[in-house]
Amino acid sequence: MKKRLKSFLKIYEHINKKFCNDKLKISKIVFFKRCKDKPCKAVIVGYYKKYNKVIGIKLDKPLISQIDTLCHELSHAYQHQILGHSGRHDKKGGKIYHDFLKETDKILKVDFKKI
Repeated sequence: MKKRLKSFLKIYEHINKKFCNDKLKISKIVFFKRCKDKPCKAVIVGYYKKYNKVIGIKLDKPLISQIDTLCHELSHAYQHQILGHSGRHDKKGGKIYHDFLKETDKILKVDFKKI
């Protein structure tokens, strides 16, 4: 788990430097098993809480899905903190997410021979 968190922090730091001039603030990244706040009717794989700047990622998802979720939640944080709006699921938010995901592809190195 520590390796995964370290990798996720590396992704966050890279995205923050590349797109946000180090202005994006995430207080922590947490992994969760299920929703605690309220009964979840929808499938929740991640969240960004703007009041305390926490990103949550569902623990029981595959690593690739967790990385995808991290980029999605970072795009909400970017929309909220840098652009000053609520972090909508709209065309602009989608472009930010895809830019973050594409950039993440550049920094991740996977050696399939070792897997």
